[in-house]
This record gives sequence, C-alpha cells and structure tokens, in this order.
Amino acid sequence: MFPEEEWRSQENKFKSMPFTKQQSRTFNRLLFSGAIDVQADKQGRVLLPQYLKDFAGIKRDVVIVGVSNRIEIWSKDLWLEFSKNSRQSFEEIAEKLMDV
Repeated sequence: MFPEEEWRSQENKFKSMPFTKQQSRTFNRLLFSGAIDVQADKQGRVLLPQYLKDFAGIKRDVVIVGVSNRIEIWSKDLWLEFSKNSRQSFEEIAEKLMDV
C-alpha cells in the first residue's frame, strides 16, 4: 500500500519501462491489474477486496509491516513463516547489499 503521491511517483517509473520488453509488459500488466484505490472509513479501517485477500493468503489475522515508503499487509501466518525463514539469511543479504 502506497500513499497516493508515492504511488504516482512509482507509477511514472513503471510506465517508463520499455514497452517492447516482454518482462516489462508482464510486470506492468500484473501490477496495475491488481491495483485499487482505497479510502479509510471514519474509524480508519480499510476494506481489502477479496481478490487481494486471496492473493495474500489472508483468512483472518493480518500483520502490517512498514517498508520505507509503503506498508505491506500480510497474512499473520505467512509473515511469521517469512520472518522466520528470512532472519537466518539477513546478515548475508545485508553484507551483499551493503558491500561498498
């Protein structure tokens, strides 16, 4: 989930990807076909469409994760699994990405 201004910025980057490249077309097709504009209700809640809940494997409990300029909404079970599996390689990933 992106704030609208950030989404517009990202959208411009995605649209500038070369249309002649099959991977660019596929990426944009999948990304934009799943995008939806949502508004919070008076209590600050956001209703996710069923197709996004299905995509994310959300059945009941969710975890909201802040990631730089966006938030990610995860199924609690899938987040716990991802977190457990990823923490083991976090240092290796950090070394490769931060190696300057």
